[in-house]
Amino acid sequence: MSGFLSPSITLLSSLQVLDLGGQVNISGTIPNSIGSKLPNLRKLVLFGNKITGPIPDSILELTKLEKLDLHSNSLSGTILENIGVLKSLTYLDFSDNKLEGMIPTSMGNLSSLEFLGLSRNRLNGTIPSSMGNLSQLTELYIDWNMLSGTIPKSLVNLKALEEFIASYNMIQDPLPQEISTLGNMFKLDLSFNHLNLDTIPAWLVGMPNLTEISLAGCGIKSLDALENRTDIHTMEFSSNNLTGSIPAWIGKFKTLYVLNLSRNAFVSNIPSTGLLGTLDISHNLLQSTLPESLASEGLMSKLYLQNNRLTGEIPRIYDQIGNLQELDLSNNFLVGKIPVGGPFEKFSKGSYIGNKGLCGTPLPPCTK
Repeated sequence: MSGFLSPSITLLSSLQVLDLGGQVNISGTIPNSIGSKLPNLRKLVLFGNKITGPIPDSILELTKLEKLDLHSNSLSGTILENIGVLKSLTYLDFSDNKLEGMIPTSMGNLSSLEFLGLSRNRLNGTIPSSMGNLSQLTELYIDWNMLSGTIPKSLVNLKALEEFIASYNMIQDPLPQEISTLGNMFKLDLSFNHLNLDTIPAWLVGMPNLTEISLAGCGIKSLDALENRTDIHTMEFSSNNLTGSIPAWIGKFKTLYVLNLSRNAFVSNIPSTGLLGTLDISHNLLQSTLPESLASEGLMSKLYLQNNRLTGEIPRIYDQIGNLQELDLSNNFLVGKIPVGGPFEKFSKGSYIGNKGLCGTPLPPCTK
């Protein structure tokens, strides 16, 4: 199905739900009169289309609107300055568009808001302190913008917040220690900002429900602060200043599912916990052989070890990693025949190139 979002849709004056989201492939603009013609609208869902142009001012007349989902379109212009008048909103998603300008201060008036998605736009300026008024908010996504300044201390009032994703911006030090009081937060991503933390803040480690931590590109030199947080599910610490051996205590993290330590300067110790689903320690200086213990990772679906100095053969026991969907062992010093069968049959030569001593399908055949 495809077509234009016709202005005639506004003739349905009693309409309460307009949901044309996902795989409908609608183009055109949102009708300028949508707010004045559809006063009873409670849900406006147009995500995943090809809608262009600005968000019409008349949307501010939709005072009964509870859900506004316009993500994954090509909307341009700015977020409506007075969007705070839509006090019935519980769900607002403008992610993955081409919106510019600042986050309006009036956003803090959306007192019923539970979900706010502003990711992947061109928003700039600072995070308004008024957002600390969003006391019902559980999920806040502002990643992949051009936001700057510091995280306002007022966010300490977001007691219901569970997920805070602010990666790929220009946010600066210092981080407000007050965030440590957000006891419901389980996911925090501040990766690739203008932060230079050196160490993981003790107050952050002490957040009781925080089990998914992403601090890539934050200048961190040590992971030792996390040694006793054996309940962690996700550790994303790529592109930091980590050196030496990967800490052995990571092997005790029996609930760890995602471990990304890529693009550091580790020289040894490939960890194994038994439940890892994704392991990425590519682009380090690892000089060991491939440990057979990785074969015990029954849930492993993604294994990235490329661009290291790994030696020896690929253990045949790796054919027991039955769930493996993505593998990259390229640009190491591995030798011998690539194991036959198991998950190895599905991978192209791109998974193995750059290892001069490797041979066998999908590389050239072994000569001996």
